[in-house]
Amino acid sequence: AFPYDPAEWADSDGDGVGDNADAFPDDPTRWADAEPYGATAVLLRGEMNEYGESDVMSFVGSGIYSIVVELEARTYAFKVASADWATVNLGAPSAAETAVTLDVPKTLLQGSQDDLSIEITEAGPYKFELDASDTNAPILTVSDGRPFGAAIPLLRGTMNNWDESTPLTLTGTSDYIAVVDLTAGTWEFKVATSDWATVNLGAATADDITVSLDTAVNLAQDSQDNLFLTIVDDGSYVFVVNASDPDAPTLTVRNQELFAGSTVLLRGEMNNWDESTPLTYFGDGTYAVSVALTAETYAFKLASADWATVNLGATSADNAMVTIGEALDLLQGSQDDLSITIAADGDYLFTLQPVVDYSSVQLLVTGP
Repeated sequence: AFPYDPAEWADSDGDGVGDNADAFPDDPTRWADAEPYGATAVLLRGEMNEYGESDVMSFVGSGIYSIVVELEARTYAFKVASADWATVNLGAPSAAETAVTLDVPKTLLQGSQDDLSIEITEAGPYKFELDASDTNAPILTVSDGRPFGAAIPLLRGTMNNWDESTPLTLTGTSDYIAVVDLTAGTWEFKVATSDWATVNLGAATADDITVSLDTAVNLAQDSQDNLFLTIVDDGSYVFVVNASDPDAPTLTVRNQELFAGSTVLLRGEMNNWDESTPLTYFGDGTYAVSVALTAETYAFKLASADWATVNLGATSADNAMVTIGEALDLLQGSQDDLSITIAADGDYLFTLQPVVDYSSVQLLVTGP
């Protein structure tokens, strides 16, 4: 709290909450930005999610709720509502006013009997933003959900003579990713568009100038400070710009070979937990091994010889069962073994594959 929070330097109303964190900096009786619908979850419900409850809008302050969703090119009927379809049930003002147009604010009606409709002409992420600061006349705006819009950020530095040859591709709704082959050495770079203006991301502070593998650094638009990355081993490296908050993006660089320098082993009841079954690295962050198994249930993990450098198991005891043909998230350092039931004798392929941003891995087992 003020004055001990280094992010704060003023408390205009003297309520002990610094102006940056105070939604009402001139009112000593209020400081929290109250959510218009209180504890009620506000949901995007429509043909994009079978009118379910999976797409929960986040409260971002000043009466605004927001969510970014991936949409295919088609027309969608939808509403903004709560789980009970009553506390919040926002739709079209009338049957003749159902259309929502991109970037055009639309006032919604509580208790409406009419769904809204939006035509998406290009597949991609779209942002649904509800301004409920006036709950009697909430306003919905749907816009391009790409953090940098149509702009294409590029990795530009000494690894490519600062040219425009290395675009970062938007993967999902917020991660821009590029995989780059680098040799051992120190590389200087920024993330920027071709005009060096629309996007021009460098180090946010002096502490962010040096990039270390697997550690996020803060980026800032129009930064005057380039970034520096030292590579010890030749290889392919994944550059991930997380722009979930476009005003405060971060950069993480990872070795695409996530377990470089270690041998990953399948260790379990199928081989007496020994070191006889190594996985082979196939590139693109993927490891795999084929194993002949008889019909039975097996406990196992994916681990290195020391059970420490690599020790991949279940994310929890409740999520330990591996289903053939379905990818399962794994946890490094897990205390919980995995379990798989083999229904028929045969050869089974165990594949470790990275998640989208290479921050963790999943296991996929396929069979005959």
